[in-house]
Amino acid sequence: MKTKILAIVPTRQNRSELDAVERLCDKIKAELIVRGLHDSVLIEGNEETTPVVQLNTEDKDIQDVDHLCLIAGPLMCMKEMWFSETVHHYVHLVVKSGGLIAGFCSAIIAVSCANIDYLRGKKITVWPAKSVLERAGEAGAIVTDKSVEIDGNIVTCKWVPALDLWEEIMLSKLG
Repeated sequence: MKTKILAIVPTRQNRSELDAVERLCDKIKAELIVRGLHDSVLIEGNEETTPVVQLNTEDKDIQDVDHLCLIAGPLMCMKEMWFSETVHHYVHLVVKSGGLIAGFCSAIIAVSCANIDYLRGKKITVWPAKSVLERAGEAGAIVTDKSVEIDGNIVTCKWVPALDLWEEIMLSKLG
Protein backbone atom coordinates (compact mmCIF):
# COMPACT_ATOMS: atom_id res chain seq x y z
CA MET A 1 0.00 0.00 0.00
CA LYS A 2 1.24 3.49 -0.86
CA THR A 3 2.41 5.73 2.00
CA LYS A 4 0.03 8.66 2.62
CA ILE A 5 1.34 12.03 3.76
CA LEU A 6 -1.11 14.70 4.88
CA ALA A 7 0.06 18.29 4.50
CA ILE A 8 -2.03 20.84 6.38
CA VAL A 9 -1.71 24.41 5.12
CA PRO A 10 -2.75 27.66 6.84
CA THR A 11 -4.75 30.42 5.16
CA ARG A 12 -1.52 32.09 3.98
CA GLN A 13 1.64 30.24 3.14
CA ASN A 14 4.98 30.38 1.41
CA ARG A 15 4.83 27.95 -1.51
CA SER A 16 8.43 26.75 -0.91
CA GLU A 17 7.50 24.46 2.00
CA LEU A 18 4.70 22.71 0.13
CA ASP A 19 7.01 22.36 -2.90
CA ALA A 20 9.56 20.58 -0.68
CA VAL A 21 6.89 18.16 0.57
CA GLU A 22 5.75 17.52 -3.02
CA ARG A 23 9.33 16.76 -4.12
CA LEU A 24 9.77 14.39 -1.17
CA CYS A 25 6.56 12.54 -2.02
CA ASP A 26 7.66 12.20 -5.64
CA LYS A 27 11.02 10.74 -4.56
CA ILE A 28 9.54 8.18 -2.17
CA LYS A 29 6.46 7.49 -4.31
CA ALA A 30 4.10 8.57 -1.53
CA GLU A 31 0.61 9.95 -1.95
CA LEU A 32 0.43 13.60 -0.90
CA ILE A 33 -2.91 14.85 0.35
CA VAL A 34 -3.16 18.60 0.92
CA ARG A 35 -5.84 20.05 3.15
CA GLY A 36 -6.37 23.62 4.29
CA LEU A 37 -7.79 25.22 7.38
CA HIS A 38 -10.21 26.91 4.96
CA ASP A 39 -11.29 26.20 1.40
CA SER A 40 -8.66 28.48 -0.12
CA VAL A 41 -5.06 29.46 0.57
CA LEU A 42 -3.26 32.70 -0.25
CA ILE A 43 0.12 31.77 -1.71
CA GLU A 44 2.63 34.46 -0.80
CA GLY A 45 4.37 35.95 -3.80
CA ASN A 46 1.42 35.17 -6.09
CA GLU A 47 -1.03 37.16 -3.96
CA GLU A 48 -3.87 35.10 -5.33
CA THR A 49 -5.93 32.44 -3.63
CA THR A 50 -5.72 28.77 -4.54
CA PRO A 51 -8.66 26.49 -3.79
CA VAL A 52 -7.97 23.54 -1.47
CA VAL A 53 -10.14 20.95 0.23
CA GLN A 54 -10.96 22.12 3.74
CA LEU A 55 -9.66 19.90 6.55
CA ASN A 56 -12.36 18.06 8.48
CA THR A 57 -12.48 15.01 10.75
CA GLU A 58 -14.94 13.12 8.51
CA ASP A 59 -12.69 13.14 5.40
CA LYS A 60 -12.51 9.45 4.39
CA ASP A 61 -9.36 10.02 2.27
CA ILE A 62 -7.24 10.98 5.26
CA GLN A 63 -8.36 8.74 8.12
CA ASP A 64 -5.47 6.38 7.44
CA VAL A 65 -2.62 8.84 6.82
CA ASP A 66 0.84 7.61 7.74
CA HIS A 67 2.64 10.90 8.29
CA LEU A 68 1.79 14.55 8.86
CA CYS A 69 3.44 17.73 7.56
CA LEU A 70 2.38 20.99 9.18
CA ILE A 71 3.09 23.80 6.74
CA ALA A 72 3.82 27.26 8.14
CA GLY A 73 2.68 30.70 7.19
CA PRO A 74 2.86 34.16 8.73
CA LEU A 75 2.64 34.01 12.52
CA MET A 76 -0.74 35.77 12.53
CA CYS A 77 -2.16 32.76 10.61
CA MET A 78 -0.39 30.09 12.59
CA LYS A 79 -2.29 30.54 15.83
CA GLU A 80 -5.39 29.30 14.03
CA MET A 81 -3.51 26.08 13.20
CA TRP A 82 -2.11 25.78 16.73
CA PHE A 83 -5.57 25.81 18.31
CA SER A 84 -7.56 23.95 15.63
CA GLU A 85 -9.39 20.93 17.08
CA THR A 86 -9.39 19.43 13.59
CA VAL A 87 -5.60 19.72 13.30
CA HIS A 88 -5.35 18.21 16.79
CA HIS A 89 -7.46 15.26 15.61
CA TYR A 90 -4.89 14.41 12.92
CA VAL A 91 -1.95 15.02 15.26
CA HIS A 92 -3.45 12.44 17.65
CA LEU A 93 -4.11 10.03 14.78
CA VAL A 94 -0.51 10.15 13.51
CA VAL A 95 1.05 10.03 16.99
CA LYS A 96 -1.10 7.00 17.88
CA SER A 97 -0.06 5.19 14.69
CA GLY A 98 3.64 5.93 15.23
CA GLY A 99 3.89 8.10 12.14
CA LEU A 100 6.30 10.93 11.55
CA ILE A 101 5.30 14.55 12.15
CA ALA A 102 7.18 17.28 10.32
CA GLY A 103 6.70 20.94 11.18
CA PHE A 104 7.99 24.07 9.50
CA CYS A 105 8.86 27.29 11.35
CA SER A 106 6.17 27.59 14.04
CA ALA A 107 3.71 24.97 12.81
CA ILE A 108 5.03 22.27 15.18
CA ILE A 109 3.46 24.19 18.08
CA ALA A 110 0.11 22.70 16.98
CA VAL A 111 1.40 19.39 18.38
CA SER A 112 1.91 20.89 21.84
CA CYS A 113 -1.53 22.51 21.71
CA ALA A 114 -3.18 19.14 20.99
CA ASN A 115 -3.20 18.35 24.72
CA ILE A 116 -0.56 15.67 24.51
CA ASP A 117 2.89 15.63 26.02
CA TYR A 118 4.52 14.58 22.76
CA LEU A 119 7.09 17.40 22.55
CA ARG A 120 8.25 17.12 26.17
CA GLY A 121 11.99 16.45 26.16
CA LYS A 122 12.14 16.42 22.34
CA LYS A 123 14.61 18.55 20.42
CA ILE A 124 12.92 20.89 17.97
CA THR A 125 13.86 23.98 16.01
CA VAL A 126 11.36 26.77 15.41
CA TRP A 127 11.05 30.24 13.97
CA PRO A 128 12.56 32.38 16.76
CA ALA A 129 9.54 34.57 17.51
CA LYS A 130 8.85 35.22 21.20
CA SER A 131 5.39 33.62 21.24
CA VAL A 132 6.69 30.51 19.45
CA LEU A 133 9.62 30.11 21.83
CA GLU A 134 7.29 30.57 24.83
CA ARG A 135 4.88 27.89 23.56
CA ALA A 136 7.75 25.48 22.85
CA GLY A 137 9.08 26.06 26.37
CA GLU A 138 5.65 25.48 27.91
CA ALA A 139 5.47 22.18 25.99
CA GLY A 140 8.75 21.09 27.55
CA ALA A 141 10.51 20.94 24.19
CA ILE A 142 14.24 21.51 23.93
CA VAL A 143 14.65 24.27 21.35
CA THR A 144 17.91 24.18 19.41
CA ASP A 145 19.36 26.71 17.02
CA LYS A 146 19.84 24.16 14.22
CA SER A 147 18.24 24.77 10.84
CA VAL A 148 16.72 21.26 10.91
CA GLU A 149 16.22 19.09 13.97
CA ILE A 150 15.24 15.45 14.19
CA ASP A 151 14.21 13.68 17.38
CA GLY A 152 12.47 10.34 16.99
CA ASN A 153 9.35 10.86 14.90
CA ILE A 154 9.52 14.66 15.02
CA VAL A 155 11.36 16.54 12.26
CA THR A 156 11.37 20.33 12.39
CA CYS A 157 12.70 22.92 9.96
CA LYS A 158 13.41 26.45 11.14
CA TRP A 159 13.12 28.31 7.83
CA VAL A 160 12.98 28.14 4.04
CA PRO A 161 16.78 28.26 3.44
CA ALA A 162 17.01 24.84 5.17
CA LEU A 163 14.47 23.06 2.96
CA ASP A 164 17.11 21.10 1.01
CA LEU A 165 18.54 19.73 4.24
CA TRP A 166 15.02 18.97 5.49
CA GLU A 167 14.32 17.00 2.30
CA GLU A 168 17.55 14.98 2.72
CA ILE A 169 16.68 14.10 6.32
CA MET A 170 13.09 13.20 5.46
CA LEU A 171 14.29 11.05 2.56
CA SER A 172 16.61 9.16 4.90
CA LYS A 173 13.72 8.63 7.38
CA LEU A 174 11.05 7.65 4.85
CA GLY A 175 12.98 6.51 1.74
